[in-house]
Amino acid sequence: MLSSALKNLSKHSIIYISAIAFNRGASFLIIPLVTAYIGSVENYGVKEIAEVAIALMVQLLGFTVFQAMVRYLADADTDLARGQILNTSLYLVAGGAGALLLLCLIFADSGAVALFGSEEYAPALRVTAAILFFSVFTRWGLAYFGAQEQSVLYSAIITSKLVLEILLKVVFLVYMNLTYMGVLYSVLWSEIIFGVGIFCVLQYRHRIGFSPEIARRLLSYVFPLILSGLFMFVVHQGDRFFIRIFDGLDSTGIYGLGYKFGSIVNALIYTGFATIWFPFIFKVKEDGQLRELCRTVLIGFGAVTCFATLVLCVFGAELVSLMVPREFQEAARVLPLIAISYIFWIIFQLFHTIFFIRERTKLVLVISLSAAIINTLLNVVLVPEYGYIGAAWSTLGAYFSAAAIAYILAQRVFYIPYDLGRLSLAVGLAALFWILSSAIEVENTMMLIALKILLCLAYPLVLLTVGYLTPEAKSGLYQLLRNIGK
Repeated sequence: MLSSALKNLSKHSIIYISAIAFNRGASFLIIPLVTAYIGSVENYGVKEIAEVAIALMVQLLGFTVFQAMVRYLADADTDLARGQILNTSLYLVAGGAGALLLLCLIFADSGAVALFGSEEYAPALRVTAAILFFSVFTRWGLAYFGAQEQSVLYSAIITSKLVLEILLKVVFLVYMNLTYMGVLYSVLWSEIIFGVGIFCVLQYRHRIGFSPEIARRLLSYVFPLILSGLFMFVVHQGDRFFIRIFDGLDSTGIYGLGYKFGSIVNALIYTGFATIWFPFIFKVKEDGQLRELCRTVLIGFGAVTCFATLVLCVFGAELVSLMVPREFQEAARVLPLIAISYIFWIIFQLFHTIFFIRERTKLVLVISLSAAIINTLLNVVLVPEYGYIGAAWSTLGAYFSAAAIAYILAQRVFYIPYDLGRLSLAVGLAALFWILSSAIEVENTMMLIALKILLCLAYPLVLLTVGYLTPEAKSGLYQLLRNIGK
């Protein structure tokens, strides 16, 4: 039974991970284009604040309704029930996003002062609100396709959307020289085209209206998640506002770019896995299988995450130097701290899966509130004194705290015999190897790169040598690889 479940999970995961890795990778590869033509570090800071504003509104407007939609679609056994869940979810979120767009169009000047610090950015505020509105339809459709395990269609949509967005960036940035507005316009038009297209297709398939009863169930499920999402926004992106206030848009741009590089592992590896992990795990009903899956995934995926993070930290400075102009290269200082932070963020995500399975989402609120308080206090103390480096340390402290609290509470809800000793070995060994790489001093560049490569390759070999994988885990891993190969 476990083997069959792993086979199904691996089959869809490899498609999602490949597509999302390609898309995220392509997004990182266009960083040189954006930084070369956006005009200045300050303009990049405007783009960063716009993205942060969208993230905030995603939480305030309850985009987490789509998580509840996925949860209840797993139990829906008729086309009528699926249609009601699907459409009610859309109407709830689109209504709030439409109202916000109208407010931003009317009060753009005052809104720009509050968000960016100047009325001159009012056009950016209007476009940002429009992006948010049309993204409702895209996110809604992708959540549905993920829930239906339509991995090929999901992958085709996100890839095509990215290609269009890149082409539009070339037009708006290179040929029209629209700087940060060019970046925003490229996102807006891609959201319009795909959002409207997805809406038309799904409305044709599921012509079912709004259901007050389903709306009540959805809101009851996600209300704690909306609050926890707001608190997690503070953890993830609230530091940008501290940096803008105490250090200006320039530093906000540097930190935002460094954060983007530091989150590569999360973006390329975990995001694809999570797309299928949550819909898949909701369908596992047997407690013994659930425990074994969660335990196996934490150990295996934890090691993969640590190895990928080690590679990123070891070659982070070279990566930033290669990809961005000189005035942006200070972002390399932020990268290692953010990358390490995301190890604990991914561990937190795996621990807190059980809250969704057992419908104990109020505990997610407790964790996110705790992490937000810790992050805010650290930012208040560290950002005025140390600038964006202080914000990076605050992120590390908050993510570690979230993982620790999630583990304690999750074990009380549903005990899983996690092997924290092995997980700690993977994390500690990765940290040690990164410190060793920082101590290497070789003038010959090629020799330096060769030594760093050897150090990274030694990491998995050492893990295997010290017995990180038990015989049972090795057998499960072998079976999983065979399933992927099929």
